[in-house]
Formats: sequence, structure tokens, C-alpha cells
Amino acid sequence: MKVLTLSHKYHLDNFESVETGQTIQFIEKVPVAEGSTELRTVNDGTTNEEVLRMLIDRMQGLQAKFPCRENAIVITKLLEELVKTKPAPIHVAAKKLGIQRLAVNLGLHWNKVKNLCQKPKP
Repeated sequence: MKVLTLSHKYHLDNFESVETGQTIQFIEKVPVAEGSTELRTVNDGTTNEEVLRMLIDRMQGLQAKFPCRENAIVITKLLEELVKTKPAPIHVAAKKLGIQRLAVNLGLHWNKVKNLCQKPKP
């Protein structure tokens, strides 16, 4: 891995062909003016959450082909991190892991996780 732009753009080596690789660009925003809290996008790109979702999908695919404890642990940990970064995906994590398992992983009472997973009442 080579950092092209600190915290925003990276060159990743391919596994078998190190001469080539892939670039990943994260969204990059800067203040519109010095001291401003308003941001403008200078480089569009992906987010941490998208990368986590991609890794979860990859690991689930590998787990389907080559089931093992290690893959299951990685999937659980990635889902936990996705839940921490954005509250909305807790529904997905609960569906994948089950409410009680997710509650244990997050260190919460299962009833609290169950309430978090319910759709808000209009």
C-alpha cells in the first residue's frame, strides 16, 4: 500500500501482479473558508462505511465457499464496526447476527438492541 494523499487516496498492490494495482479514493472535503464549519467537496470518493460493506460482502462470499471460525469472527467484527460508524445499519447487523448475539458483541442488553432495531413510529 502506498499513501497518495494522506487519509484520502491510496494505491493498493495486487496480490499476484505487483507491477499493477488499484487506487482507492475517499471523499475529501475542506472548509469553504478559514474557520468555517461548512465544507465543500474537493475530491469525490467512497466512505469508510462503503469499504466496510464491501469487506463484509467479500468475507460472506468466502465464508459460503470456505466456512471457518476465523471468517465468522471477521464478519462479526466488521458488522460491529459498521454499526458503530452509522446507526442505520444496526438493522442489517441484527438480521445477520441475531439480536442477542449483536447485543453481546456490542455490550448492550438485548432489549436495548431490539428497541434500536424497531422502525420508528410515525
